[in-house]
Amino acid sequence: MSKPMNIKQLPRPINDKVLIRVVNPDDEVTEGGIILPSAVNKDTRMGVVVAVGKGGDERPMSVNVGDRVYYGRYAATNGVDMEVNGVRFIIISEDDVYAVV
Repeated sequence: MSKPMNIKQLPRPINDKVLIRVVNPDDEVTEGGIILPSAVNKDTRMGVVVAVGKGGDERPMSVNVGDRVYYGRYAATNGVDMEVNGVRFIIISEDDVYAVV
């Protein structure tokens, strides 16, 4: 059984980077933001924003913690792909986020 996750265990993104919890598009998200997984899918390109950097000098961040987002298929190849307590996360540039759902 995995340990409960503490947000302090996760890296803090800087500048225009976004920390995303990877989820399956078929997962159900409750009103309180709890994700009820349907199945593990490594090819998913949807996630929930867990943390955001402060943005660039001229442009504030356009995604917020809790946003459900679609990101580019190869976004993780330019970013960081990690697993913490059995949960998959990626850190990517905000430019690789295509839409907020």
